[in-house]
Amino acid sequence: MGRRIDKIALAVLAATGALAASAAPATLKTATEVLSGDVKWQAGSKTYSFTKGNVVREFAPKDVVGMNVAKPKDFDRACEMVKRGQATAAIKMLEGIMREYRMLTWDKPACQYLAEAYLKSGNPQKAYETVGILINDDKSAAWSGDAAPVYWRALLKLGKKNALETCLDKAASSGSRLASAYALVMRGDMMLETEGETPDVARRALKDAYLKVALMYQDPECAAARLEALEKGAKCFSLLGMKTRAEDFRKKLATLSK
Repeated sequence: MGRRIDKIALAVLAATGALAASAAPATLKTATEVLSGDVKWQAGSKTYSFTKGNVVREFAPKDVVGMNVAKPKDFDRACEMVKRGQATAAIKMLEGIMREYRMLTWDKPACQYLAEAYLKSGNPQKAYETVGILINDDKSAAWSGDAAPVYWRALLKLGKKNALETCLDKAASSGSRLASAYALVMRGDMMLETEGETPDVARRALKDAYLKVALMYQDPECAAARLEALEKGAKCFSLLGMKTRAEDFRKKLATLSK
C-alpha cells in the first residue's frame, strides 16, 4: 500500500502545485534558539528554509522542536463551509491552504477538511489521494492524527478493507487513546456498511464498538470520538427498537455538544 500511496501523493502534489509551497511568517524553535522570520518547506531536500533579511538558513525536521505559524485567513471560513454542507465550494480554498502551508502546521488540518469535503461531495477517491499527501511525508498519518479517521472512511467507501484493517490494528496498538477510540468507531461503521443495518449487526456494532467508546472513553481528548459513538449508538438502539435507550443517547449527545 505504501508505494501506491507515494505515487498517488506525488501525482496529486504535482497537480495542485503543493510541491512549491510559499514562505510563511513563523516562529521556529530549535534545541538552542528561537527564530522569527519567513519559513518555507523545501520538498526536494526535505528541509525547512528560514529567511530573515539577508540571512538564509536550512534546518532538518529533526532539528525543529517547535513551530508557530499564524492561522491562514480563510481557514475557519473554509472549515465552516464543510460543516454546513457547502463542501464543494470550500475545496479550492482548502487546496490553496495545503499548497501554501506545506509542512507548515496548517497543511494537516486543511488536509483533514479537504478530504472531508471530497467525501461529502461524493468523491472518496480524491479524499483517499488527499490524505495520501500527508502519508507520503509521515506514514503514521494513516493510523494516527486528525486526518486518519477521514482516510479510513475513504478506504471503507472504496472497498479497501484489507488496508483499512491494517490501519485500525495500528491505531489500536499505537498507544493513543484518541486513535484507539476512533478505530473502535470505525469498526462499528464497517459492520453496518459491509453487513447491512440489520438488528443483529446493530447489536454487535453497539457491543464491540459504539458502547465501548461512549462508556470507556470519557476523557476530554476523546470527546469528538465519543460524540460520534453516541450518535451512531442511538441509531443502533433505534434499529433494535430500543427507543428509550436511543433517546438517552441522543440527550447525552445534545448535552455534550453544547
